[in-house]
Amino acid sequence: MHHAIYTRSKNSEEHLRRLLQEGESINNRISDLSALSLAIGEPGEDNAGALRSLRMVQILLDGSKGKPVDPSVRNEALQRAWMKKDVAILEALYNSLFPQGQPREI
Repeated sequence: MHHAIYTRSKNSEEHLRRLLQEGESINNRISDLSALSLAIGEPGEDNAGALRSLRMVQILLDGSKGKPVDPSVRNEALQRAWMKKDVAILEALYNSLFPQGQPREI
C-alpha cells in the first residue's frame, strides 16, 4: 500500500531508524513497522509529504526528551495514528506527549 512512497523515502527510513534508536522510550513501545508507517505517510502522499511526516516523528521524539512540542504537531500525529487505528502509536504518542500529572486533553 505504501510501496511507492517507501521506495522514494529510503533515506527517510534510515533517518527514522536513527531517531528511533535515540528515542528509546518511544522505540520500546512502537514497533519499527508501525513507526515507519506513520513516518511514510498516507497512500498517494508525495515525497515531500513523507518527509514532513518524518519531521513530525522527529519532533515527537524531541517531546519525549522533555523538549516542548507544538500543539498542532501533537494533534496531527494523534489524528494520523487514530485514522490508522494503530493502538501502539496512539499509546506511545499519548504517553510521551502527556507526562504523568499533566492534564490530558486531546
